[in-house]
Amino acid sequence: MTATLSDSPPGKQATVATTSPTTMAQVRERRRRQTSEAAHLKREQERRDRAAAATSELESLIERTAAELHLLQARHTLLFATYTRAYVRAYSRATTVHAPEPAWMLHIARPQAVSLTQSVLSVEGDGHAA
Repeated sequence: MTATLSDSPPGKQATVATTSPTTMAQVRERRRRQTSEAAHLKREQERRDRAAAATSELESLIERTAAELHLLQARHTLLFATYTRAYVRAYSRATTVHAPEPAWMLHIARPQAVSLTQSVLSVEGDGHAA
């Protein structure tokens, strides 16, 4: 059995071979499958959108955590240098032996007063910091 398509261009008639007529049950089944597939695709897209939002939020959290960790490490280093310097000064005052500040601490505690090359040269010269 052949059927003629009505939407073919004028002057040309397209023919389509059909094996059997389509029943209403088949039409309903096809529509049900299409509806089911559309709902499935919509759920998949929503899942992808939620995953993308969660990934973005996680990346933002990682960046903020890294920045806070960097600040905490800098604060820890500064506090360590400050307390070590205070300890060395207190020890120096409490004893007759002068305890010089370590060269590595000079450029941390007073960066404007001492350059790193001066502290290295003073350590190489006599074994004590300037």
